[in-house]
Amino acid sequence: MQVHIVSINKKEHKLQEQPRHSKIKTKGLIIDVIKSALIAAVSGVFIFFSLSIAGLVSQTLCFLMVLAACAYRYGLIPSIISSLVGLFLYIYLYLEPNFVFHISSLAGIITFAFFMTIVIFSSHVILRTKRAFTLLKERENNISVLYRFTKIFNEKSLDKDLRSVFLHALEEYFKCDFVFLSVSDGELDSAAFPQHSNFNQKELAAAKWSFKYKDSCGKGTNTFAGLDWAVEPLVIENRVLGVIAIYLSSETAVERITTDSVILSSMLSHISHILLKRNLEKEEKKSLLLDEQRRLQKSMLSSVSHDLKTPLASIMGALSSIKSYKDSFNPEQQVEMLDLALTESKRLDSYIDNIIQMLKVDSGKLSLNIQNVNSNFFLTEIQETCARVYNKQKFRFIMPKEPFEIELDPVLFQQVILNLIDNAVKFTCDFEKEIIISLKRKKAAFCLFEVQNKGIGLRESDMEKIFTIFHRIEKRDSYTHGNGLGLAICKGIVTAHNGKIRVYSDGEGKGSVFKITLPLKSSTN
Repeated sequence: MQVHIVSINKKEHKLQEQPRHSKIKTKGLIIDVIKSALIAAVSGVFIFFSLSIAGLVSQTLCFLMVLAACAYRYGLIPSIISSLVGLFLYIYLYLEPNFVFHISSLAGIITFAFFMTIVIFSSHVILRTKRAFTLLKERENNISVLYRFTKIFNEKSLDKDLRSVFLHALEEYFKCDFVFLSVSDGELDSAAFPQHSNFNQKELAAAKWSFKYKDSCGKGTNTFAGLDWAVEPLVIENRVLGVIAIYLSSETAVERITTDSVILSSMLSHISHILLKRNLEKEEKKSLLLDEQRRLQKSMLSSVSHDLKTPLASIMGALSSIKSYKDSFNPEQQVEMLDLALTESKRLDSYIDNIIQMLKVDSGKLSLNIQNVNSNFFLTEIQETCARVYNKQKFRFIMPKEPFEIELDPVLFQQVILNLIDNAVKFTCDFEKEIIISLKRKKAAFCLFEVQNKGIGLRESDMEKIFTIFHRIEKRDSYTHGNGLGLAICKGIVTAHNGKIRVYSDGEGKGSVFKITLPLKSSTN
C-alpha cells in the first residue's frame, strides 16, 4: 500500500527548490570563488614584480583591470572575495613600506582609499552591466524560441495530430521526454500519448490528481515527490485542457527544465490557448451540427406531414364522394374520381419508397446489383421510357459513336437519370424547349452523363444546397410540387457507385445542366 501526502492548499512549487540542484549551484560557486581569488593573487604578484619600473599608478590601473575582469566573469560573491584579496595584496606589496601590512604616509592612505573606492564602484557597475546584458540576451533568446515554437503551429497542417506537433517541439528543445494526457467529455484519458515505459499507474495517479486539483505535482513538489516525473496541468479560464508530464530522470534534465522554466511556462501557456481554440471550434461544429439536425427534423416533419396529407386528402375526398353521393355522379365521373384516387395512391406509394430508399442511403445499407451494361442500350431504354411517360416534352438523346461497357446497377442508375429528367421536365416552362440527354466516354476510365434543360435555371444559393435532403427550390411561376428527396437520393446512388454529381447554371431563366462522372469499372462491392 502506498500513502501519498496531498497538499490541500494550492501553492506554487518550483523546481528551483530542489536540494540536489542547490548543491550543484553551491559547488559551482565555491569553485568560482577559488578561481577568482587565485587569479587576483597571482595577477597582483605578477604585476608588482613585472611592472615595477612603470610606477605605482600603472601597476594600480593594471591590477584594477584584473579585478574588474574577475567581477565580470565570476559574479558578485567571487568579485567580493577577489577584491578583498586584492586589497590585502595592495597594502602588503604596493604601498610603502613594502612587504608589511602597514601604511606609513598620508599619500599611501589616500592611494589605498582611492583604490578601494574604484574597486567597489567598478565591480558594482560591471556586475549591473553584465546582469542587464544577460537579461537582454535571455529575453532575446526566449523571444526567438517562442517565435519558432509559435511558427511550428502555423507551418504544420491542422489535420495532423496536434499532440505530436507540440510534444516533438518540447522534446527537441528541452532534450527530455514528455507525455500528454488529453481530456474528453470532462474526464482525463487514462492512456498517455505517446506511451512511455516509465509512465505507469503511480504516474497516472499523479496526473489524475493534477487534473482534479488543477495544480502541479510530482518531482520538485510536496505531492508525489518520489516520482521521476513533473506533472503540469494545462489550465486556462479555469478549464483543464490536458495534463503534461515531464520525465526528469537525470540531473541534466532537471537543470535544463529549471534554467528555462520561463520558456517552458510560456510554451505550455501557448499550447493551452491552442487546445482551447481547438475545443471551442469542435464545440461550435457540434452546435452547428445539432442546429442542422434540428432544422432537418423540422423540415422532414413538415415535408412528410404535407406530402402525405395532400394525396390522402384527394384519395379520401374521391372515395367518400363516390360512397356518399354515388347516385349524383354518372359512370364517367365515377371512373374519373377513382382514377384520381389511384393516381394519388401511386404518388403516395412513390413518396414512401423514396423515404425508405433515402434511409437506406443514409445508413449505408443501399445494396447495388452491379452488372456490365452497354452504354447505348442503357440510354435507349431511358429514351423509350421518356417517350412513354413524357409524350408532350421534346427530347434529344446523344448516343456515343462507339458503344462501351459500364459497370453499374442498371435499375438504380436508371432511376437517377429518370429523376434528373423528371426535374428537367418540371422546371422547363415550355414543352417545346428541348431537354438534352447525352452520354460520352471521358478519357479511358470514366464516362460522363449530362441532362441539360432550358428551364428556370438556378440561383447560386440553390446550387450549393440542391442535393441536400428536403431542400426545395423557392416557389416561382413554373413551380410544381416535390418532396425534396429526389436529388438527395440521386447523389446517394451516384456516390455509392464511386461517382460524382454536379449541377451548373448561369442563373435564373438560363437553364441548368446536371453532370455525372462515373468510373467505367466499379470498385464497389
